[in-house]
Amino acid sequence: MMSAYALTFQREPRQQQKKVRWKSSPCQATSGLRTTTTLLSEEQLRAAEAAFQQIENPTLFPKYFEFALANYREPHRERMIADAVRDYIEVKKREEERGLLSLRQFRSISNELKTFAEQFASSVISQMKADVLT
Repeated sequence: MMSAYALTFQREPRQQQKKVRWKSSPCQATSGLRTTTTLLSEEQLRAAEAAFQQIENPTLFPKYFEFALANYREPHRERMIADAVRDYIEVKKREEERGLLSLRQFRSISNELKTFAEQFASSVISQMKADVLT
C-alpha cells in the first residue's frame, strides 16, 4: 500500500500538467483561437476550416454536410455515357431476341443512342442536364 506522501507526490505533476494545459494564453483570448484535440491531420483540419468559412450562415453547416453526403458521387464511381449506352443496348438486344421488342424498334433505339454516345463520349451521366441536351 502506498503512503499518502507517495500518492500526493505522484498526483502533483499531473495536476500541474493539467493547469498548464488548460491555461489559455492572452493571444488565444484576443484572437478567438483555442486548442482542441482532433483525429484529423493538419491538412484535413485546414480543409475543414476553409470549408466552414465559406458558408454564409454557419448554423446551416450540418444541413449542407448531409446534402453533400447524400448527393456526392466520387468521379471514379460515375458512369460514362458510352458505358451506359453500351449496357442499355445489350439489354434491348436481349429483349429483341426474346421477342419483347421488334427488330425495327431495337435498330431505332440502337442508332439513336449510338449517335448520342458519339456526341457526348467524354461526358458523365450525372453531369447531363436538360439545357445541354436541347
